[in-house]
Amino acid sequence: IETVDNTVTNTSPTLTANQTGATYRWLDCGNSNAVIPSEIGISYTATVNGDYAVEITLGSCVDTSVCENVSTVGVNENNLSKGFKRQS
Repeated sequence: IETVDNTVTNTSPTLTANQTGATYRWLDCGNSNAVIPSEIGISYTATVNGDYAVEITLGSCVDTSVCENVSTVGVNENNLSKGFKRQS
């Protein structure tokens, strides 16, 4: 019997499924678990804050992770806005 590791490593804003060698579909938990189009890799980098999960298929087994919170999108400041000048 195959089992699926449905845990996720959260290094906000990037989420990474811990199960390797599977197929993945990332879901938007805040939008009724809607599939995020074109996000089928082992990792997903959120572009907006929210809660996300991954559906993992390994062989005939399918499992979904718990929803993981991403709240760091837009937190980093651009160094150019701090007065640093670009060198030519």
